[in-house]
Amino acid sequence: MKSRIAFFLISFLTITWCFSQTSPQPISEEDLSIKIIARHYDLNNGAQETKWFISELNDEKVYIARFELDKDEKEVYYNQYGRPIIDATIKNQIPVILLDYIGERYEKFKVLEYKKTKNLETESSKHSVSIKTKKYGELVLDFDQYFTPTTSNSFTASN
Repeated sequence: MKSRIAFFLISFLTITWCFSQTSPQPISEEDLSIKIIARHYDLNNGAQETKWFISELNDEKVYIARFELDKDEKEVYYNQYGRPIIDATIKNQIPVILLDYIGERYEKFKVLEYKKTKNLETESSKHSVSIKTKKYGELVLDFDQYFTPTTSNSFTASN
């Protein structure tokens, strides 16, 4: 249960910061367009316990589905026509290249979460790794689709 709460909190903060959206508000499935519901369950066959939210992204309404699929926590953003525009996945395994990068910069660390987010309109992706270090506390490190560091919410150990 705690991991789900952490997932939703980190997902919300990361997506909000990355895509400048308004705060998601819960919405019932009955209040959604049949296009959105049909597309969601067609693309995510086996989705369990889907929770729905409504928000704004770039001044347009978006519908957010949060659910579990194949033991991964997922968050998919749909536009008003039911087209998925953002797909985010919390994964259990972090790519080795990211572990190497982090290990070179932080003496001791613990990975709290690894998340891959894909913008389905631009086909670009982003990787976010939340870590905890004794010296610097909790950090979120962001990487582009080629695993090049982009930002961090704190300074790095090399500073």
